[in-house]
Amino acid sequence: FQMDIDTDTAELPPYLKRWLSAKGIVKELNLIDTINGRAAGRLTLSGRTDDLNAQVAVDHFDIKARYQRLPFPIALQGNNLNFNNQQILIGRLNGTLSKSKFEEVSAALSFNPTTTMTARAQTAVIALNEIAPWLRSVEPSLFLLRGHRNIQGQMHLVDLKLKGPLTTPTKWSLQTRGMAKKIRFDAEQLSSSVGISKGSFSGVINPQKESFVLQNIHVSALDSTLQVNGTIQQFFQGLPEADIRFAGQVRSPLLNRISDKIPALSEYVLRTPVEIKSARLRWQKPESVEFSGKLLTSSGPNVSWNLRKIKQDWQLTPLVIQDQKRSASISLRATNDMLNFNFS
Repeated sequence: FQMDIDTDTAELPPYLKRWLSAKGIVKELNLIDTINGRAAGRLTLSGRTDDLNAQVAVDHFDIKARYQRLPFPIALQGNNLNFNNQQILIGRLNGTLSKSKFEEVSAALSFNPTTTMTARAQTAVIALNEIAPWLRSVEPSLFLLRGHRNIQGQMHLVDLKLKGPLTTPTKWSLQTRGMAKKIRFDAEQLSSSVGISKGSFSGVINPQKESFVLQNIHVSALDSTLQVNGTIQQFFQGLPEADIRFAGQVRSPLLNRISDKIPALSEYVLRTPVEIKSARLRWQKPESVEFSGKLLTSSGPNVSWNLRKIKQDWQLTPLVIQDQKRSASISLRATNDMLNFNFS
């Protein structure tokens, strides 16, 4: 039996629940509170009256719905949508979720034995002030969101690929690249807001790996500005490995805040602004840390350093302070039972 349909989508869920018996799809349909719009296509029924197999092919749809897994009503427009008891296939889809939007999406949902999602979007714009609080409520353990509040701005994504169990975001596999647009958030560690005016990134996230490449990320905080490049691993789980390069200008408010957090630095006063010519910070938790760089203080000397920690072995090789007339070099190595110090 085959029938053409052109209907108000509000009338469809009760019929779909009757025709499509798979637990996965019925469960998802029950999470739709309201749905409005139009859909046109064909319904095909086969099998016995007590064991119907239904297939729905939608040529065009334009709907708005309230779906309980999402924080806001969603609006969808597209074509070439097919579903049956085993899966939903979407050939082309555009949509909006409040201030976020996605375009040219192809996707599949399979329902046996669990609900698994596969999707690819040509472009997407993520409104962080809406999506970040939702992610925090779904996965409160995400390291990325710890200590960061009132997140504003947008992420523009290109060629987003997503796969995984629909109800478990921590098991998703994601690959994308994109740009940051006027991001700002409150950082508890600094007791201040941090801004990211622009920059690009690419990333891969899956249960085994999280890797992001940062390019020309422009960061500002407490009257200081930095340009950041590098690679970070396990971005959402605690950053156990990273290789970051940065340069820029650091002023008194940020230096004072850092000194407050690190008492050992409070005895030292640098003339500001401090111009960081280049700096590199690498770490692999808990084994090693390396921090090197060159900076110029206001009306003061040039300073360069290379500080390394491997397990319990600290090495400063060397710290060099130089002005137009004089220079000093300090080398240091410290372990649990040894301290070597050289000055020249």
